[in-house]
Amino acid sequence: MFEINQMLVASRTKTYPGTNPCNYIVIHETANESTGANAKLHAKLQRNGFSASWHYSVGSDGVWQSFPDTVKCWHAGDGQYGKGNAQGIGIEICVNRDGDFKKTIANAVDLVKHLMKKHNIPVSNVIQHNVTSSWGKDCPHYLRSGKKGVTWAQFKQMLTVQQSAKKEGELTVLQYNELKKLIEAQNTKINAQAKEISALKRDKLNVPNANAAVDPAHKERWKWAKANGLLDGKNPAGKVTRQQLGSVEHNFYKQFIANDAPAEEYAKEALEWAADPKNNISDASNPAYLASRQQVITIVKRAFDLAAAGKDQSEGSTGE
Repeated sequence: MFEINQMLVASRTKTYPGTNPCNYIVIHETANESTGANAKLHAKLQRNGFSASWHYSVGSDGVWQSFPDTVKCWHAGDGQYGKGNAQGIGIEICVNRDGDFKKTIANAVDLVKHLMKKHNIPVSNVIQHNVTSSWGKDCPHYLRSGKKGVTWAQFKQMLTVQQSAKKEGELTVLQYNELKKLIEAQNTKINAQAKEISALKRDKLNVPNANAAVDPAHKERWKWAKANGLLDGKNPAGKVTRQQLGSVEHNFYKQFIANDAPAEEYAKEALEWAADPKNNISDASNPAYLASRQQVITIVKRAFDLAAAGKDQSEGSTGE
């Protein structure tokens, strides 16, 4: 069972007249990150006189009460008749840098549950200072942003978890398990969103679109490429990956460069003559392949050399 320490303020100069019906619990953060700015220090601050007032200060050092619950304190920023000041119990959560924020939250959860049970306050009436503030103050800042590891939604969820025994300075087992489930669910959601974003990025690179029209400037060439089997004619507006480009090049090679067709009848005799080792002008393989300019000039040069050698040989025979 948690303990409520008391350092009650006798003066009522910083409160409103009348009795607080305790219909709401208003959660604040002190915004004081100074070393040593714990719950006890803020209780002393009120006892010594301060410009505002609230009922409880909560830190990792425990819970300190400054005013009875039925006093109408100045804390909510909504005036004498607002639901925060007139009907709410104000709780300040400490955020000092040398404190343990998670332990502070565990203490705050214990206190709020105690007050909810004591005054029959539903969890829906546990509200942020931001809600009551007439100017929309960003309070409780760290619970609203989640920057210290606990969000407002997680805090509210912990208020619905049944209390169980806990070690000093630790969340209860149920609180820890509930917080863990919430964090895991959030991580799962984030991971799913990251996958969706990756898929969108990937789709933007090559999104199939059967309805996309071929650009008029490329229409004839696209038609020719499709007719010759270089591509399937789909998705003309899509981007091209390296593997797709390689496939187009390979198709072009097979269609227009690599040709395993046998030699035509009219060329067989010439090919056999050129491939004869005695002549050594060309081999007889791949007769239907397209020849490059360097291959053509090589064949012509060899034929010229062969003819020149034959001429020289002929002239030498006549001279004898």
